[in-house]
Amino acid sequence: MRPWLGSYHTGAPGTMDSTSWAWLSGEPFTDYINWRLGEPNHPEETSIHILGAINGLPGTWNNYGPASASLVNGYLVEWNTNPVPLPPRLLLFGSGLLGLAGWRRFRKS
Repeated sequence: MRPWLGSYHTGAPGTMDSTSWAWLSGEPFTDYINWRLGEPNHPEETSIHILGAINGLPGTWNNYGPASASLVNGYLVEWNTNPVPLPPRLLLFGSGLLGLAGWRRFRKS
C-alpha cells in the first residue's frame, strides 16, 4: 500500500530539498519529517507517498511525480478534532418556530 500524503513542493522549480515542502493546509513540515534515505531526489516529483514494506523501510516518505500516480492507492486525511461548535439545534428550531408564527400573524393582518 502506498498512501498519498497531502503535501506539495514549495521550492523553486528544478530544486529539491527536504525542507521545501508543505501540507495542503499551507502548514510547513515542522513537527514531523520521515523521508527515506536519499529522498526527495527528483525535482519533477512534486508529491509524496508513504512507502510500504515491499519498498523497504516501511512508513518512510518518497517523492513521486505524475508518472507514478497510479501506484498510489490510499490517502491520509487530517481533520479538526475540536471544531467550532454549532449553535444548539433546539435554539435554531425555536427561532424558526417563532419566525413562522410571526410570519403567519403578519399574513393575517
